[in-house]
Amino acid sequence: MIKSLLALIIGSTLSFSATAANSYTVDPMHTYPSFEINHLGFSIQRGRFNQTSGKVLLDPESATGRIQIAIETASISTGLAELEKHLRGKDFLDAERYPQITFVSDKLSFNKDQLVAAHGILTLHGISKPVHLTVDHFY
Repeated sequence: MIKSLLALIIGSTLSFSATAANSYTVDPMHTYPSFEINHLGFSIQRGRFNQTSGKVLLDPESATGRIQIAIETASISTGLAELEKHLRGKDFLDAERYPQITFVSDKLSFNKDQLVAAHGILTLHGISKPVHLTVDHFY
């Protein structure tokens, strides 16, 4: 399950609204990190998180910046109330004890002035690990 949730972060698409020239705020009305869970090879359960917040600071000229994202674990949505209750519980997300999944970048990679990757620390279920995220597009 933890590996599936890591895929959620990697595969999620984020929408941002500009608040300054190179400063962006995650738009909570249009940002829904999504995931897929393979159920024993028989089916794929899809879901998303409905509450995301964060900031992105970019300086393409100096190829620097910072990304901070927080996802509320209790906001998980699969369309199945019983599954959501189970995923929020102690066997998986333990949303009461670990209310957020976070990503904080420590290095951004650019191709000319385009952001192409973010390296940083993902914290999930109280465990922090380094991750490399590929950026497909950023507006």
